[in-house]
Amino acid sequence: MVRPFYIFSFALASLILLTYIFTIPAPIIASIIASIVAILGFTLQKHISREKNSLDFEASYKHNKKIVKAFRATKELRTAKKLPISKYIQLSDNLDLLLNEWESVANGILAKTFDEKLLYRAYGSTIINMYDSFQPYIIYSQQENPKYFIMFTRLAIKWKVRRLKEKAIQSNLLHSSLKELHTAATNLNLTLNKNYPYNSCKKQAIKELQKREQELIKTIKTLN
Repeated sequence: MVRPFYIFSFALASLILLTYIFTIPAPIIASIIASIVAILGFTLQKHISREKNSLDFEASYKHNKKIVKAFRATKELRTAKKLPISKYIQLSDNLDLLLNEWESVANGILAKTFDEKLLYRAYGSTIINMYDSFQPYIIYSQQENPKYFIMFTRLAIKWKVRRLKEKAIQSNLLHSSLKELHTAATNLNLTLNKNYPYNSCKKQAIKELQKREQELIKTIKTLN
């Protein structure tokens, strides 16, 4: 998001330039500037309001006893790989509570009531995990009514795609770092062999690079 201050600065500079070119009367310039300030103030206020609403939701969500209880009750659904639909139905009250809560949030994001970036940073992993874990119940519910949890589903899929893109970018960067590290280790080995064949620090230096290389490989494997 472009900061309102920069938009105002650009608009003001443009007005000053137009004044020199077309000699616009001062009252008109003042009126235009006042309008720009009012619009920017309104835009900034909306942005602040979205952030405040998001932070308020985050605080209330963490301390909502019903939500906490429902989250704990559905732990098995979030950790087990395959469970019969009857298990989900047994916990339908808890699932409905959690999914409806985020259904409302998804609607709030669409209506620009909440700051999506802020909530994604705080709850991205939670929502993706809920969507993957509760999908049998979501499908079961949508067979009765296709509109059930539709906004939550859209939000979860959107965030899941976003997370996959982030992982792809991170993986590419790590692959690049691994390649550079491997090249550095090879060059160091050649240099030490050529210039310091009996240097006692040689093995330690290569060992440190190899250790770093293995750490990067492990990190890449967790992303794939």
